[in-house]
Amino acid sequence: MITLLHRLVLPLCACSCLAGQLPSQGRWREIHAFESRLGANLAYDATAQRVFCFGGFFSGHVLYSDNIWEWAWRSNAWKARQTQLRPRGRVGAVLAYFPAHKGLVLYSGITIDPKAPFAGVRFVNDTWLWKGRQWNQLKPTGIPIPARNIQAAAYDPKRKKMLFFGGNISLMVINPLDETWEFDGKAWTQLFPKHKPAKR
Repeated sequence: MITLLHRLVLPLCACSCLAGQLPSQGRWREIHAFESRLGANLAYDATAQRVFCFGGFFSGHVLYSDNIWEWAWRSNAWKARQTQLRPRGRVGAVLAYFPAHKGLVLYSGITIDPKAPFAGVRFVNDTWLWKGRQWNQLKPTGIPIPARNIQAAAYDPKRKKMLFFGGNISLMVINPLDETWEFDGKAWTQLFPKHKPAKR
């Protein structure tokens, strides 16, 4: 059931290697690192000037990763960042840089929960901030955005807010959304634009 679930709702994104800077010959160079995974998140932290990878599902193991890896440009290598306080392991979350907090905002996804009624997994709708060396859980005010996974997110520098669109809300089948939400660093707000993309 876990395998079927992942085939249905998880993005096919592996995060086991990263191509370094292009050599003078113009060829890619593959650099192996941690164990391959699906549904992980990769984002650039402009404050720390580092790329970070969080979460993911280990193929062949009923395990969602809760560790975060840092890509060091100078050494061309991944480095694990172990923290005592951290989010639950998950897949299909959103991880994006938010300048106002000078860090990466993590939201939602699917996590393992033995008590969950469906295949031992459930949605989470918590919000976390990664500040380059440690996690802090945020407590946004206002109406909380309903839990989902594989939504899209981007920072709007003009309005200084993060925008979220779409996502999937079903563990059984693909059930996409066409909702638009914004996060100002303190509260979630749903937007209702007159024109919007199709559900995805």
